[in-house]
Amino acid sequence: MTEKFEGAAFVGARKLDNGGVVFDCINEKTALWVRGEETMKEFIAALGGTCVFKPRTLGIVVKMMPVELDIGSAGVLRLIERESGLKAGVIVTARWLKPLHRRMEGQRVAHAVVELVNAEAANHLIDNGVFTQGKFCKARKPVAEVQRCLKCQKFDGHFVQACKSTVDVCCRCAGNHRTSDCTILDSGMGRRTVPAHSF
Repeated sequence: MTEKFEGAAFVGARKLDNGGVVFDCINEKTALWVRGEETMKEFIAALGGTCVFKPRTLGIVVKMMPVELDIGSAGVLRLIERESGLKAGVIVTARWLKPLHRRMEGQRVAHAVVELVNAEAANHLIDNGVFTQGKFCKARKPVAEVQRCLKCQKFDGHFVQACKSTVDVCCRCAGNHRTSDCTILDSGMGRRTVPAHSF
């Protein structure tokens, strides 16, 4: 049985469009306690059914990380936390921003998306950078893209579900195929510098 946490409480719950439920805790200490492995097991068991726990995270972009890093490995994530001055367990997941098959031949570094448990950890990396294997990597908030239809690439306010176009348009080369099927590799041209801002 999990040890009780004095003062722990939920202040609200919201149902999401996808069927999920967001539970709002009274404070961060309660949230951290609920996220604990044993507490969460008991919490899910009490809810019953096929419930799964998905922690809310904040994503940041870490620039120019060495591609030989296995960022899907928990061991690598713990190493990054230690070298970057973070508490153990604050990095939930990490993934490469661009699909592996889009990399140029001989590419040594790439951008990654790192998901963290709270704004404090995210801001720490944005302010101080990420250290891994002796390399310093800058971090920034993700840039919100202008919403567009992913089928025809128009910015007129409609989305794929309502698109009347009979053909797909690639956002990479403007050809009549899906972007995921495009064979053109990124050239690295047209990159822009984005300022780092805290959450």
